[in-house]
Amino acid sequence: MVTLYRNFDRAELDVQYNARGTVPDIQPILKKYAEDSATARRTLDCVLDVPFGDHADEQLDIFPAANPAPNTPGAPVFVFIHGGY
Repeated sequence: MVTLYRNFDRAELDVQYNARGTVPDIQPILKKYAEDSATARRTLDCVLDVPFGDHADEQLDIFPAANPAPNTPGAPVFVFIHGGY
């Protein structure tokens, strides 16, 4: 066994990076993600497809936080970056 990262060999790393392989059927999960995303875009204030680079894949969606109470600092920010696997 050739260790590539920590105690993982190539086969073990492949298992760790294959999220689809960790469940019997990924399709219901992907469907739920799509439905939840559509609900968020439909029901929340948002600015969609804001470019941050030149490539068509370099876009993000912004869901502004509610206005803070008077005399408080700016609204909180939550950033989620999914970099793939």
